[in-house]
Amino acid sequence: MQSSTLLFNTNLNFPPRRLKFLLKPAIFPPPTNRVGLISSRSRSRMASFAGLGVAVDSEVATSRTVGFQTLTDFMGKGRANVGDDLIVLLTHLQYACKRISALVASPFNSELGKEMGHGGGVDSFAGRDAPKPLDLVSNDIILSCLRSSGKVSVMASEEDAAPVWITDDGPFVVVTDPLDGSRNIDVSIPTGTIFGIYNRLWELGHLPTEEQALLNSLQSGSRLIASGYVLYSSATILCLTFGSGTHAFTLDHSTGDFVLTHPSIKIPRRGQIYSVNDARYFDWPDGLRRYIDTVRQGKGQFPKKYSARYVCSLVADFHRTLIYGGVVMNPRDHLRLVYEANPLSFLVEQAGGRGSDGKNRILSLQPVALHQRLPLFLGSLEDMEELESYGNIQQKLTESKSLFASGQLLRSSLARHYVVLSHLTLVQHSNAMTISWKLLEMNPEVYSAWNYRKLAVENNLRSLSDDPDSIKALLDRELTLVERALRRNCKSYGAWHHRKRVLSKGFSSTDLEFRLLDQFLKVDSRNFQGWNRRRFVAGLENQS
Repeated sequence: MQSSTLLFNTNLNFPPRRLKFLLKPAIFPPPTNRVGLISSRSRSRMASFAGLGVAVDSEVATSRTVGFQTLTDFMGKGRANVGDDLIVLLTHLQYACKRISALVASPFNSELGKEMGHGGGVDSFAGRDAPKPLDLVSNDIILSCLRSSGKVSVMASEEDAAPVWITDDGPFVVVTDPLDGSRNIDVSIPTGTIFGIYNRLWELGHLPTEEQALLNSLQSGSRLIASGYVLYSSATILCLTFGSGTHAFTLDHSTGDFVLTHPSIKIPRRGQIYSVNDARYFDWPDGLRRYIDTVRQGKGQFPKKYSARYVCSLVADFHRTLIYGGVVMNPRDHLRLVYEANPLSFLVEQAGGRGSDGKNRILSLQPVALHQRLPLFLGSLEDMEELESYGNIQQKLTESKSLFASGQLLRSSLARHYVVLSHLTLVQHSNAMTISWKLLEMNPEVYSAWNYRKLAVENNLRSLSDDPDSIKALLDRELTLVERALRRNCKSYGAWHHRKRVLSKGFSSTDLEFRLLDQFLKVDSRNFQGWNRRRFVAGLENQS
C-alpha cells in the first residue's frame, strides 16, 4: 500500500516570523530545492501541489493531463492566436496571480496587518473600502510583474488614486482590481483578481505623461481587447476572453500551468439563481422588489421558483452565474466602472450574456472618472431582459455626487481631456450632453467644458441631419441652457461664444436676442462680451 508521505516545499511557504519581504514583489524566486522525508523509491512518484503534495502515481498524473491545453499554448498556437506582445504580458500577469493565490492561501497572511499596520493606504479611500494589507501587497505584485513584462505603459488600479506610468514604449494599458473581496479572507471566503487590457492610445503621445495615463485609463469598455478574472477558491481558476469567446483555465499545482478546463463557456440563456444582498430589500426601488418577489414565487416568465445564492465576493458570485446562469447584481452605485464593471461585462457578453447598469449597456458607457461607481447587473440574456423590463431597479444613482462633488471635474485640464477624447472619436456615448452640462452647471467659466459641449452638440446635429424639427428643438434647448448659465455668470466668455455658435446654426429672432442682451448689459454695463455680441446681432439684422 502506497504511503501518503507529505512533501514540504520551503520556497513556496511563507516564513512565520518576518513578512516584510512581501512588500518587495520583485522576489519570490522559483523553487530550487525540496526538503522532506522521501524515500528514493517513492521520489519519482511524487507530485507537488503548491509546496504540499501527496504521493501520486506519475503515470496517472500524465494520463490525466493528456489532451489538455495550457494557457500559453492556447494563446500561441491554439484558438486565440493573439500577438506576441500580448502573450508576454499575460505570461507575466498569470505569474502574478499565482503568487497572489499562494499569498491568500498562506496561513501567515493574517500577520501582514501587524507588519504593515492598518493606517496606510490611499488618502482618498476611507471606511470599508480602505485598502487592506493584502490589497496593497497584491497591487505591488501585479505592478512589479507588469513592469517586468516591458509591455505595459499604464496601470490603473482600484488601490491607487491615479494611474501609474510604467514605461514609455509599452503597447498596452491594464486596469485592475488586484484583490476583490479581501475583507472575506479572514473567514476563507473566495476572493479574486479582475483585470482589463486596452491598446495604448498612441495619438496622445504629445500630451504630458500624467494626462496620457489618465486618458488611456478612461477608455470605454467597448475598446477592451482582453479581460479576465482569477478566482482564488478550492481551485485557482483564470477566466479570460480576447473578444472571441470566454474560456476558463484551472491552475495545475503539479506543473504550475493554467490548463484549459472550460473552453468556449456559454452562459445559459436563463438560470434559476439570483445573487444580491437581500438584507437591503426594503431599501430597493419598487421595480427590483417586484422582480425578486415574482421570480422567487415562480411567477415570472420562467415558471420555476428562483433560489438566492450570495457569497458577497463579486468574482465568486459572478463565476457561479457564468457557469449556472441567472443574475448577479448590486443595485447600489457601489461597484467601479473601470476596474470591475467593464472587464466582467466584456466576459459575460462574450459568453452570450449581458452587462447593464439597470438602464444602459455597460460597455457603451464612457468613464468620466477613474473611480466612478455605478449599479451593476450581470447575467443570462433572458433573465437580464426580464429584470430590466421592471424599469426602476437602481437603488440609488448619485452621479452628480460621486462624479462631481470632489471638484476634480471642475479643473479645466480634465475638461480638456474630454475634448481630446471627442477629437479622437472615442466619445460616442449618449450621455455626453449630460456630462458636459453637469460640468457647466458646477462652473460655467471652464472654457474647455464649453468646447466639449460644442462637440457633443455637433455630434447630435450630425445624427439629426434628416430631421429639421429635431434640429430646431435641439438648438432651442441649447439657447435656453446657455441663457441659464449666463444668468449665473454673465461674464462667462465660453457661454457667450457657445451661444454665438449655436445661433449660427439657425438664427431665430434678432428682437429676442436684443432683449436678452439688454437684460445682461443692465446688470453689467462693462461686459465686453455682451457688447461684442450685440454688435454681432446688429450686423446680422442689417444683412437681413
